[in-house]
Amino acid sequence: MASPKPESADRLREVTAGSDLLHPSLLTLDIMKFIPVLLPIVIIGFVAGASPTVLAQNTQDPIAVARSAMEADRQSAVKNALQLTADESQKFWPLYDRYRADMDKIGDALVETIKEYAAYYPDVPDDRAQKLLKQYIELEKSFTATRARYLEQFSAVLPGAKAMRLAQVESRLDLAVRLRLAASVPIMPVEGRLTPQGTAAVVTEPAVPGGVAVKVVELRAAVISIDLAGRTLTLLGSDGIKETIKVGPEVANFTQIRPGDQVRIKGTEALVVQMAGPDEPVASGGAAALATAADGSKPGAAAAGTITLVGTIQEIDQPNRVVTLRFEDGSTRTFPVRSDIDLSKRNVGEKVVFRYSMMVAASVAKP
Repeated sequence: MASPKPESADRLREVTAGSDLLHPSLLTLDIMKFIPVLLPIVIIGFVAGASPTVLAQNTQDPIAVARSAMEADRQSAVKNALQLTADESQKFWPLYDRYRADMDKIGDALVETIKEYAAYYPDVPDDRAQKLLKQYIELEKSFTATRARYLEQFSAVLPGAKAMRLAQVESRLDLAVRLRLAASVPIMPVEGRLTPQGTAAVVTEPAVPGGVAVKVVELRAAVISIDLAGRTLTLLGSDGIKETIKVGPEVANFTQIRPGDQVRIKGTEALVVQMAGPDEPVASGGAAALATAADGSKPGAAAAGTITLVGTIQEIDQPNRVVTLRFEDGSTRTFPVRSDIDLSKRNVGEKVVFRYSMMVAASVAKP
């Protein structure tokens, strides 16, 4: 096995820095440090977002469905909740109908604002965003004022308990409608840095030196715009964060990418720390492999690499529970040792093996 490049050895020392040699629970694996290596080969990002065309086509349908479904059930819900007498009903329902008519006008204005937002999404100009914000503020004011005005009128025709119950029921029904609308309309995009999602785990065996630490991350993104001349892509996450990425000339399949394409990258990092056996031949080294998509297809790539680093125990400090290792390049590093390891059974000259592996796969696909 070939000796690892200096940057590879530095990377392994980086991921082991500050970790408990015999219990790597403090280990921080960061697959994102490898992203710049793949970036010139395949376009990467995070979290598939809705394409602007699909959003513009589908925005009104969920709104209409949500409003019609809730309005159909609203009167029944209010009737069951209030248990009105005949005299109360005679005074209440005409007033309630006027109330809902006025609230529906506000709802219609909100729908128009959402439709305007959808027409620009995801590239909403700042001046348009300011206008939409003002419209939203005015609608919120109108919503609150209209509701307060009618609640005062309801209190004049209903007992106090029923008027208060009506306010609570209406609040819950309005919240249900808003939640449905919120699920249908993506949040306003802003420029930022896309962030990966990941999980990590550490496995050790009691009283046995060593352990395994693994981290898996997955990133998804939607391509929302492409600048062929400038060779840049703008990617959008479902959290509303968008980021523009420069694509180098070595990406031969750049012209195959289209707005709406879904970009995905999944990476795994693992570090195994163990004591070498008495007669086990171990040596530092590294290897790597890379595969890319065929010409004319959507960009894609897969990369894998392994690094092995061997440290020899140079000093054991039992009172402070630390061990100093010397590596093959002459450098030394001191590591803490977890409390369940019996250091009296460890000897100067024993070897500790760090095996680090990384695999990343990335792809661009049609939505």
